[in-house]
Order: sequence, then structure tokens, then C-alpha cells
Amino acid sequence: MSRIELTPIVELKDQVKGVGTLEEVQVIYNRVNTLPDPYNEFIVSVGAPMYLVTDSGDQVEMPTVFLNRLQSKPLRFLVDGLSQFISMRLYPWVVLPTIRPLVPESSIVLLGEPYLSLAPRLRRIVQHYGYQAALEEIQQFLLEQSARPSRDEQLLQTATKQIFAVHGQLPMTELAATCHLSTSQLERRFKQFTSMTPKQLSRLVRFGAVVESLLTNPNQSPNDLAFNFGYADQSHFIHDFKSFAGYTPGDYAQTVKQIITRRQLADFSQYEPTA
Repeated sequence: MSRIELTPIVELKDQVKGVGTLEEVQVIYNRVNTLPDPYNEFIVSVGAPMYLVTDSGDQVEMPTVFLNRLQSKPLRFLVDGLSQFISMRLYPWVVLPTIRPLVPESSIVLLGEPYLSLAPRLRRIVQHYGYQAALEEIQQFLLEQSARPSRDEQLLQTATKQIFAVHGQLPMTELAATCHLSTSQLERRFKQFTSMTPKQLSRLVRFGAVVESLLTNPNQSPNDLAFNFGYADQSHFIHDFKSFAGYTPGDYAQTVKQIITRRQLADFSQYEPTA
């Protein structure tokens, strides 16, 4: 496996959490699922054809450029050959001109031009100059597409930053008050831009923080995690974690240990193996 992760250029620091690449052989990549993550992921595939496995078991071919918006359940992707991706993790307040979901009720959404033409350009760059040059190109591309945020987008950015700052542990009434909105007004605006309510995003941010903590130390007990991340009790914590991941935090911790042993991989925050 080959992986590169970088902090974004300073001009994009308010839009992008990180940029990176992933190159993985088919037999390994097809054993993992993508876990929910509190960031939108802008992905450009420059490798083998890629497919989304739907809830019914159908395989839908993916476009070479797409946006994975905030998801509430694991996703299963398959590749038919060597997987090669360039991606950007975007903050939830970043709005891209989407067309429609890939399949109904999916977090995967299609993008139009000029985004579609980015895939062949990045493929050529990877072939001739390498991944580092491709990361520079994709950041410059997003910078050129960036527009001054609207008032609603600025409001969403302010509110979402507060949610991230406290790992999702913020009462909705307090969040709405800081935005000078009622809770219902704040909920409508969040739903419009992120497809989630503030409460749903807060849960997702807290889940993401727990996952990162388990990656750092998979030996933590559920009781300690529940206390450290502000859950009412251990039962509430396990139920909430399982609703996003599909299994318990204890099972995930065991998975992390196995993966670290097998791959000596320090950053595995978006993946978990399937049977």
C-alpha cells in the first residue's frame, strides 16, 4: 500500500482538513468498508474502475470524480484492479455544485464540469510526475473554483467550528443562541447545506473523535471512552457507536490491533475489514 497525507495549502485551510492519495492492490482494498466521517470527501479516481455495493447487493459503477457527503452508515466499495485515488477531506460547510445522488438516499453525489475533466488531467500528472504533483494540482484546482461564502455558509461555518471544537458535545440551544437563530431555523439551514441536522452532525463528530482515539490507543475501555467523550453511560456510548459503525467499539478496537499488526499502519481512520 502507498499512502500520502498532507495538510492543505494555507489558502485552503478554512475549507480543507487534509489532502491525500491512496494506492492499494485489489485484494486488500476490496476487504474494507468506508466508515462514516465528519468530513465531505472529494475523490478523484485515477486507477481501476470502482463500484459501490448497494444495500440490495447490486454493484453500481462509480464516476471517476465524485463527492462522498456526510454519511451515517458504512459504505462498501470494490475495485477491478489497482485502486488509485487523490482526495480532499472538506469541512461540512464547503459547498460544491452537485448534480444528483449516485443512487437514491446515497451520500455519494455526482459532480459536473469543470470537476469531471479533473480525472484525466490528474491521471496524466500521476503517470508523468507522481502523486505529489497531483496533490498540488488538485489544491490549485479547488482554489480556482472557490467563491466568497454566502451569509448562510458563513453562519454554518461558525456553528460547525464550534461543534468540532468540543467534539460534538454542545447543547443545540446554546449553538442556536450563538448563531442568533432558533433551533428550528438552525436545523433547517444545516439540513440544506450538509444533509444533516446539527444534532446528527454533532453525533458524527463525536463518533469520529472516538475512532481517532481508538486508533491512537485501542486498549481503552468502553467505560473510559464513554466518560471521556461525554456519553450518558457505557450503554449509550456502545449503542451510538454501533449505529454508525455497524459493530461495537470493542470489536473495532480488536480490528485496529489486527490491522496495526498486519500492516503497521498508523492511520486507518476510515476503514474496517469485512468478513
